[in-house]
Formats: sequence, C-alpha cells, structure tokens
Amino acid sequence: MKKLKLTASLVAFRVSAQSYACRDVLGASCFFSSPCHVLDTTVLTPRYFCTTDATDFCCQKATRSTFALWRRRVPAPVVPMVKMKNMEKPWEDDNVDHWKEEAFTQGDMTGPLLEESSFAVLFPAYREKYLRDVWPQVTSALKEHGIACQLDLIEGSMTASTTRKTWDPYMILRARDLIKLLARSVHKEQALKVLQDDIFCDIIKVGGLCPNKERFVKRRDRLLGPNGSTLKAIEILTGCYVMVQVRM
Repeated sequence: MKKLKLTASLVAFRVSAQSYACRDVLGASCFFSSPCHVLDTTVLTPRYFCTTDATDFCCQKATRSTFALWRRRVPAPVVPMVKMKNMEKPWEDDNVDHWKEEAFTQGDMTGPLLEESSFAVLFPAYREKYLRDVWPQVTSALKEHGIACQLDLIEGSMTASTTRKTWDPYMILRARDLIKLLARSVHKEQALKVLQDDIFCDIIKVGGLCPNKERFVKRRDRLLGPNGSTLKAIEILTGCYVMVQVRM
C-alpha cells in the first residue's frame, strides 16, 4: 500500500470513482493513500513529493514537470457541454397555465390530523331564532368537509372543530369565517360561499374611525345611499357582497 504526502496551495484529488474533494492546505500536509489520484493542482513552485513503501523510501524534489507527468497519467474527467439552445423547454409552452392553482381534493391528505382545532364565536340574542332555523343546513355543509359544529343557545355561541374525517386542514379556518359571518347578520346563502376555495371574506371595523358620533352616522348613511343604492353600486363594480352592520 503506497502512501503519498503532498504540500500545495490547492489540491484536488479523487477519493473514489464517484467522490471528489478539494482542500486548501496552505503549507499543511495532505495525506491520502492509493488508489487516490491527483487530478489537478496549481503548484508552480518547487515542492517535495514523497513516496513510501514497505521496502524503500524515496524523496525527490517536485517541480512543474513532475506534476505535469502525474497529470498525464490520470487525466481529469471531461464534462460534456450541453447547449441550452437546442433543449426542450416545457415551461415556455403557451398552452399551459402555470399560474393555475390545483384544487385540493379529498385524497390529497393521506392521514388524519394529529390534533383537534376548534373556534367559538358569540352571537347576539336577536340572531338566535334565525340561527336555529338555518343550523341544519350549516351542519350538512360543514359535514361534507369533515368539520363538526355545535350551536349552544344557553351560552349564545357557535363552535366549529375538526374531526378524524377532516380531509382539508385549511377548512377549519373557513368554518371559523362562516360562523363569524353568521353572527354578524350575514345571510346564510352568502355566508356559505366562504367555504369555496376562491371566495374570501374580511370584516372591517369602522366604529372607531370617527370620534364624533353624528358625523359617523352621516358618513355611514352616505355609504348606504338612498334605499341602499350606493351600496348596490359598489357591489356591482367590485363583484363582492358588501354589508354594513348597524349595532343594535
């Protein structure tokens, strides 16, 4: 077994047929054993190249010609040049919509959720009768996504929670928005739309924007317009359902 000792500024050597290594030794000694082969080096000044064997010991002065001879024995691997001009580019296909989001289906999640998540929302007393009438439809809509819901008339709260059958982890957040909208006097038909993937909702609190109550009422009436005409025009222009809730 031959051992090689090489001192250089930058040495690149191959440890096996598949692995390569590069080290900056800067005066330190780099030891490696055969079948390691030197692939490339930047040594331009005379160094010492030593070989040891069980029978003899040889130390000779390594010059540029010595390393050139070694490089001729073990040539560096040649990496073929790949021209990107002639390669197929499927990402530049105009027939493919790269911005399209794939729908999350029931078989995408392999296992059930590890923990249970739940949200509870309080509702005013005047919404009790309406919620009692529409609650079976809300329950059936959430059951399709594996979400359990509960209506507590004593505490005046609505609760939505995940189950072992929940196949969409984001659906619990949509169920939270659903019960929030129902508690804020949004109609059931409009509130159930938030369960769709391309529908979102936002609740903007404007009660504290104007400290003067009379001025705030005038601005709110201006937003509604005569018989709600201004609010209807905003819905047509934006394509959104807009509701202004008045505190009772």
